Amino acid sequence: MASLHRGHRALLAGVVMSGLLLATTAPVSAEVDKVRTGHCSGAATWRLEVDRDEGRLDVELDILTTHAGKTWRVRMSQNGDRFYSSLRTTDHDGDIEVDRDRPDRAGTDTFAFRATQLSNGQVCRGSISF
Repeated sequence: MASLHRGHRALLAGVVMSGLLLATTAPVSAEVDKVRTGHCSGAATWRLEVDRDEGRLDVELDILTTHAGKTWRVRMSQNGDRFYSSLRTTDHDGDIEVDRDRPDRAGTDTFAFRATQLSNGQVCRGSISF
């Protein structure tokens, strides 16, 4: 820094201090998205994700198969209380997506699901705590 003029040193010091200030005051998330994946009793796989969104929890379940047009019974619960139950049909790629907005209850929330393909009895099940 000895070769810098006094004005340049002051400008450089200001830029460095501004960067440090921004780095120390940037918001820090208390918890990031949480994801779990697994295999079903047959060839299908699943992915369960939970993330915080404006004080609520966004819960997304994906069931990934290779068979389009198959009907599945899908049930989901939060802390043991069922909040979703429906018959769903796989899309043209053979997949099902369920996306639900849930309240963020005090303490840890545990989400569980069970999905059964009606034609062959294949079962997917899993859970995640957030």
